[in-house]
Amino acid sequence: MKSGKQSTQKINGLKTQYGVIDSSNITSTYLLMGAWIMPTEDNTLNSSIQTFRKRFNRFIRECTSQIIGDNLRSEILISDIKFTENKGDGRFTFMSVEVTVYFKKKVDWNCSTYQRQIESICGLMTDMLNQQE
Repeated sequence: MKSGKQSTQKINGLKTQYGVIDSSNITSTYLLMGAWIMPTEDNTLNSSIQTFRKRFNRFIRECTSQIIGDNLRSEILISDIKFTENKGDGRFTFMSVEVTVYFKKKVDWNCSTYQRQIESICGLMTDMLNQQE
């Protein structure tokens, strides 16, 4: 039977979660976070969202390559980026992001190197999201 594990932390003021589906056979990790952001462009919200998606996609690939390395990371899947516009203000938008990182070989959940790497990626993601405010 598969038994997953998850860690929830506040990193740079944002709630972040990372975890695995099967902790005895870790071949991938998911990262989840949500934040209130304000689109930085004067264009429409849709234009700001498209620009952010492109920047985030490039950013997450670069930071995982630097932190984990291409010899361990096999693929990155940005599973979901959702935006929900705040009806009150109209300018602030809630964004939730889900990223899955697949590994070429098994990793150990209890390994401090693995946990530091994943927390570093979460930290860089929250830094980027905080720049959007």
